[in-house]
Amino acid sequence: MKLKLDLHTHPFEASHFERASVGTVGKLLDAVVAKGIDGIGVTEHFSLKYGLEVKRIADEHFPDSGVLLIPGHEIEMEGQEVVELYLPSGAIFRFLAHPGHPRQTIYVDERFHGIEIQNNMHNWHINKPAVRQVAEEHDLMLLTNSDAHYLDKVGCYYNEIDLDELTQRVEERAKRTRTG
Repeated sequence: MKLKLDLHTHPFEASHFERASVGTVGKLLDAVVAKGIDGIGVTEHFSLKYGLEVKRIADEHFPDSGVLLIPGHEIEMEGQEVVELYLPSGAIFRFLAHPGHPRQTIYVDERFHGIEIQNNMHNWHINKPAVRQVAEEHDLMLLTNSDAHYLDKVGCYYNEIDLDELTQRVEERAKRTRTG
């Protein structure tokens, strides 16, 4: 089943750096529902802990919210910003966030499963023809995300995607790497 998912958000910054609490998670869930999307990746800079805590609080205090929260983080690899999502299947889906920022070259290898072609925060510098070419050459999923640093921006860009498709990409890439 296809879901509307914004896979790159920064709720910690959007909540003015408040710790994850029932209140902050409630506001986040309200923002997601208000945008009419099904879920988000909670992808703070260099902190998987925050996304895991947000998911724990949501599961415990808002089990009927209908919002899918995927913990993750935004890290640096090869001088580029990369998002890692810890999918419900246990797979780790990795994509290049805002390609070309902060450096102009786009580097991907077998560790990547996707690449952003549109991003609310950095859309002005994304070279879309180059991104399409890299995606095609490396069989990467093209993604559109908000990179929201404000609650009202969560879900302004999203993907219509099946979670199984993300897991499948990870498994196929791993299989090609082992046999390649």
